[in-house]
Amino acid sequence: MARMLLAVVVMLSLVTITVGATVGGFSDTEISQGNVFTIEALDLRVARWYGCFSPIDYREDLPWGIGLEPLFTVDCTDMGRPYVAYAMIWNVGTLDGIAQLHIRVAEDTAGIADTTQLTVWYDDNGNRSIEPGEQTSGTLQSFDCTPLTLGLLPVDETRTMKITVRPLAEPSDPLVGFSLMFDTEFGLIQADCDGFSDTETAHNVFIGCGGEGCTPGFWKNNLTEWWLTGYYPMHTIESVFNVPGSLPSWIGQTSLLDALSFPGGSGATGAAQILLRSAVAAVLNAAHPLVSYSRAESTIIAEVNAAMTSPDFMDMLELAEALDDDNNLHCPLN
Repeated sequence: MARMLLAVVVMLSLVTITVGATVGGFSDTEISQGNVFTIEALDLRVARWYGCFSPIDYREDLPWGIGLEPLFTVDCTDMGRPYVAYAMIWNVGTLDGIAQLHIRVAEDTAGIADTTQLTVWYDDNGNRSIEPGEQTSGTLQSFDCTPLTLGLLPVDETRTMKITVRPLAEPSDPLVGFSLMFDTEFGLIQADCDGFSDTETAHNVFIGCGGEGCTPGFWKNNLTEWWLTGYYPMHTIESVFNVPGSLPSWIGQTSLLDALSFPGGSGATGAAQILLRSAVAAVLNAAHPLVSYSRAESTIIAEVNAAMTSPDFMDMLELAEALDDDNNLHCPLN
């Protein structure tokens, strides 16, 4: 009996100790007041700059901003011509940043990114004067996916940039209907660490005229498409081209519609018929607003006139073959 009583006493003591320990865990509180967390940020904005007296519309990317304007949108690219665009970048954040430019080639159907020349000027000291060390040049391909460090962009300061693009091609490549698209991504990274960054992207497009053409047979069988060209089926060949006196006079009096059915033949007269059959279709292609033809109307007419006056009728056949190739490209009116 004594042993049982002692066991009960020990068990009650253990329960008392356990309960006391549990209650004692919630008996003290400490409060720290006046804590402040400051969050700093980089914030880059970009404007397409049109000159000293034009308004500057600084923008940010979508969906939060209103979207950046393209620096370049060129529909009929003139190969060899330099195209120039200016941009203004502005650090509206609370941290100094290092400005960068990233180039990303998105589409290059003719493979000319490796010959297209690109020059970037960043006005590092803000004096709007090109000085040594502020320009970088290379090919578009050499800039692709390679960040170009431009210089410091302090808080609430702006810098001017000039980007020059000069598309080139091999002389033997006519570049009919090419498309060259690339992104210019403006970046701002924190000056003293890599923890923060902000980027804004503008999309750019260079399109080569050409790549489309409709055959003489199409124009012969689709007279309703003529009204958009400014030419009419009953217009004569002489009203468009200068037929020389060395060729029969009836050629010049033939209608444009009938010229599309010229059979050709031997000698200069046959060569002239073959040429004019292709030339009439070529002029209609060049004049139609929905056909991206590789030659201009004035160029076609001048080339045809010159070939018809050449003493060698093979010149007419060679030009006819070249026009025929262009006329047999994709016809968007089908």
